[in-house]
Amino acid sequence: ELKKLDFGCKFNPIYKNTRLLSFKEFLEWLSKTNFKGILLIELKTDHFEYPGIEKKVLSDLKNFSNGRWKIIFQSFNRRTILNLHGLDPKSLISKLTYSVNLRDIWEFKRGILFSINPDFRNPLNRFFIFNFRKITFFPWLIKLERDFEKLYDLPIPALITNHSDKAIKIRNNAEQRKKV
Repeated sequence: ELKKLDFGCKFNPIYKNTRLLSFKEFLEWLSKTNFKGILLIELKTDHFEYPGIEKKVLSDLKNFSNGRWKIIFQSFNRRTILNLHGLDPKSLISKLTYSVNLRDIWEFKRGILFSINPDFRNPLNRFFIFNFRKITFFPWLIKLERDFEKLYDLPIPALITNHSDKAIKIRNNAEQRKKV
């Protein structure tokens, strides 16, 4: 159904008739572009269940990645996370959360979770990020320059933002300061 819609015209007339790619089409495109980075896949099952989606996604990925990509799954839905872990215990799985809780930490310590991805706007999450250095966090919803700067001083392997241009500029500046 979504493939029939025109998503491009909303942003700019030059994108008129731009269509969404299916997951397989997207993977084919990544393959053709010789992508070698990290592919962060969010399974959006927190509001609607899609029975068998975990198995389908894992199956589709087996036909494409050939080990060139680092694939990290993320979801808000604990059942989805446990299903993924049950199907492929070696998968890198991250828990998206609005508020870090003890179950998230326990599942990280048990090796079910690769990382915990908390909403950076929540003060409790910021407390965890800045004080629990043995837990891998990929915070999301970072907007302010001062927050990027603080996070780049921590041993955080990644952050999730809609402001990539700002994040890259600040990261590059932080790396230059560390060299001096």
